[in-house]
Amino acid sequence: MECCKKWLSTSRLFLFICACLSGMLFAFVWRKYEQMVQYSEAYSHYTPALRNTRYNTWLYAQGLISDLIPEENTSFSLNSQKITTEADFLFQKVSVFCLVRTSNIKRAKAVKETWAKHCNSVKFFGSFTTDKIPVFKIPSSSSFSPLCQALIHVWKKHDGEFKWILITDDETFAIIENVRYYVASLNASHPYYLGHSAKNYFDYFNMADSGILLSVGAIKTLQSLFPNGKTCSQAPFGHFGITIGKILQKAEIMPMDTRDQSGKSRFNAFSAEKLIIPGSISIFSSYWRQSVFLSPEGGDCCSDHAVTFHGISPSQMYIMEYCLYHLTPFRFSKLGLGNKPPPSFTAKSPTDQELGKPEVTLIQKEKPIKNKGKKLNGTVHDNGWKNFWNNFFSP
Repeated sequence: MECCKKWLSTSRLFLFICACLSGMLFAFVWRKYEQMVQYSEAYSHYTPALRNTRYNTWLYAQGLISDLIPEENTSFSLNSQKITTEADFLFQKVSVFCLVRTSNIKRAKAVKETWAKHCNSVKFFGSFTTDKIPVFKIPSSSSFSPLCQALIHVWKKHDGEFKWILITDDETFAIIENVRYYVASLNASHPYYLGHSAKNYFDYFNMADSGILLSVGAIKTLQSLFPNGKTCSQAPFGHFGITIGKILQKAEIMPMDTRDQSGKSRFNAFSAEKLIIPGSISIFSSYWRQSVFLSPEGGDCCSDHAVTFHGISPSQMYIMEYCLYHLTPFRFSKLGLGNKPPPSFTAKSPTDQELGKPEVTLIQKEKPIKNKGKKLNGTVHDNGWKNFWNNFFSP
């Protein structure tokens, strides 16, 4: 009897402890959810401007409109006059400085020979130097201090030459034309801090793997806080992606929802292959826990105007460069040239046979009678000679 009482008291204590822990866990999760909702509501006024940049309205304000150039004009035109495209116009109008953190010469070379050529200017920073690639040498570290020194160097040497800075590493492929298209209508003098929004306890930041896009306004804020290289060491210790978020958060510059109007991601922390194929990203990945504004896996993962993809090998960078900038599908045009879509018609199935099966009639064949040395039937023998005679001598 006493043993039963001890067991009941122990079970009650165990249940009480489990209930307390469950309540604490539920309260913690609920509090984090409330914080995320409050964060989204507090900065929702930025969402319409960032998810729908009203590019065409901005272009019209420049005295221009976007018009499609027939492909036969660019492919077969005898006019040698160069056509000014939107990409050429935006290259002059929206200057983007690319700051690439590198730790590998092979990767840096692949970046330099592919997407970095589309930047207005590019600078690599890392722990090594090479004659092939201009690298701003700084101590090897993932903390904010090296990035701070690189930003100060860029600010002092290239002040006034750019409106936006894209910060990536050498495993990221960036489509710079989409960067310009995205931010063209935004006022770069305002402090914009763009990327893939994530949370770390009570701090919000943009994932470094997805690339960080800063306007001149945000760069000026950082420059006022860290005027020289010595002050960079005074920054909070930690990974530079999280640290830069903490610093800008204190200055009331927060990461925003940068998805497009369909809720598809522009800044991507993984390659297109991983994002498009469901299940490629582990359910235990911190990506799902940290991301503030998520996009689904599969075909709806990435925006048609995606800016970055991460986890790209050097060989994949050359392939992406070829597919994006050199492979030209000749589409069907108004004049009838180009690749035409297949005709849309419905094939009618024959009524006397199943679709896909050959039209063959099977005839039952009688089993032949074996001739065991006997003479042929006279009638059959005579008919055979008669048929031969008629076929040979008939007119």
